[in-house]
Amino acid sequence: MAATNGANSTKSRSLNPSTALAKQLSKAAGESLVTYRLSRRGWLVVNANSGVQNMPNFDLIAMKDDHRITVQVKTGRHGFQVALAGNYREDGQYFNTKDGPAADVIAFVRLDPNEEEDDVFFVPVDVANEITRQLAEAGAEEKRSRGSSTRFPVWCRIKGNTQSTSTNAAKNALLPYRDADLI
Repeated sequence: MAATNGANSTKSRSLNPSTALAKQLSKAAGESLVTYRLSRRGWLVVNANSGVQNMPNFDLIAMKDDHRITVQVKTGRHGFQVALAGNYREDGQYFNTKDGPAADVIAFVRLDPNEEEDDVFFVPVDVANEITRQLAEAGAEEKRSRGSSTRFPVWCRIKGNTQSTSTNAAKNALLPYRDADLI
């Protein structure tokens, strides 16, 4: 029988999804899922951040025939939504905001906690930015009307229902890009 008291406790603890380790594991899982899905379609995929230099605007480089596509991966760790952006931005620019080469496509990943049905949405960066901007502006307007801070992450509910018109509009805009072709 395992000891359960004091510093010598061997009682198992669940991984808190808000920890830095959980975030890194989710990011790695999202990038691996995107790599897998693209590889199955004949794309050669390279992790742009596996070397010494970090690419600030994208994570993966996908190559097929004469095509080269850069992909930024955004992974949601909650089973019913995808992460669109880290925080609301008043300038409305959510992707390719740092110096350096730009992403062509944003891969929004929804990891299913039951490991049954993960989703990947391959969205051209200009479309991804517009979907994110519209949803973020609606959220900011709602927060301003309540006198709340406009510092909030931008998420879109993909599974299940919501009463939010702006979230439904974003969901409907994303759905055609589920497992879409890059070219």
